[in-house]
Amino acid sequence: MREAARLLLNARDLLDSNLSMSDLLRPENFDNVAMGALITASSGFDDEEDMQAPSTVKRLGYKIKRMLGAKWAEGIKSKDEAAANDSKSFVKLMKLEWSTKVTKLATFTLQSSIRVKDYVRRQQSITNMIRSMRAELSVLEQKLLESQDLIEVRGKLGRGVPVIVPNDTKRILEYLASADV
Repeated sequence: MREAARLLLNARDLLDSNLSMSDLLRPENFDNVAMGALITASSGFDDEEDMQAPSTVKRLGYKIKRMLGAKWAEGIKSKDEAAANDSKSFVKLMKLEWSTKVTKLATFTLQSSIRVKDYVRRQQSITNMIRSMRAELSVLEQKLLESQDLIEVRGKLGRGVPVIVPNDTKRILEYLASADV
């Protein structure tokens, strides 16, 4: 629920108002909720682990749907058709636009920030994966590895993917990764 509270605070800042979560979850506020979710999952977010994975936005999406379900049920029970219809419409917007407006953008944004972090955390020693990979390399590729850095980045399925970092790119990454920038 902390993430939902952060989402509420970020959306309030965007709207410059003091809405409750129930009032925020109305169709006319969908774009602000989406932007608030992105802000919550990006650099303004305090937890290092959550910054590294787009799963924060996915979790927020699930939590928003749960809150909408509760709001919808309460609207039906109290015969508040406006609240029930708002919830129903917001759920439809979530199905239609959440993945394109929020999830894909968060994935792209967070993956690009991970790349510099991967370079900073690169291992100077040879891991088992790199050893097994070297056996399959050509002579030219092995020579390249002697003079250039090799980093592992997370692939689609969470597996390590080796990336050779050329010397000219290495200087740029060192500059970006330095504390002075």
